[in-house]
Amino acid sequence: MKVILIQDVKNVGKKDQVVEVSEGYANNFLIKKGLAIVQNKANLNDLNRQKEESKKLDILKREEAVELKNKLMNIVVVFKTQAGLEGRLHNAITSKMLEDELNNIYNIKVDKKNFKNFMPIKALGKATVDVILYKDIIGKINIEVVEK
Repeated sequence: MKVILIQDVKNVGKKDQVVEVSEGYANNFLIKKGLAIVQNKANLNDLNRQKEESKKLDILKREEAVELKNKLMNIVVVFKTQAGLEGRLHNAITSKMLEDELNNIYNIKVDKKNFKNFMPIKALGKATVDVILYKDIIGKINIEVVEK
């Protein structure tokens, strides 16, 4: 019996994949547990429509990420803070502070979890932070820390 998987099933297949399984396994386990649906013309059409929509959504998100990447290239986020001897900061610049600054001043929403290998900034000067914008699109945020 051919079924369309709704979720990944170990040793059977991945989500949205059409697989051939025994009729008993399909009826008594996969369909009963909501892991699969019977393959028929209507369900195949629904599956193809969902795949097309997800492709369009992927293209849209990718374009937005490239646009945001280009926007980030032209921005320098400036932090004014107090510093001690040899340019060491009293309070480190954290990923949360960077996220808030981007959101408040530039109206750019980037989750702090997407900052790649971010280490708190503890000294005056310039720094660059990589941010994952979408799957394989990585942008760079330029930061400048100056003394008040």
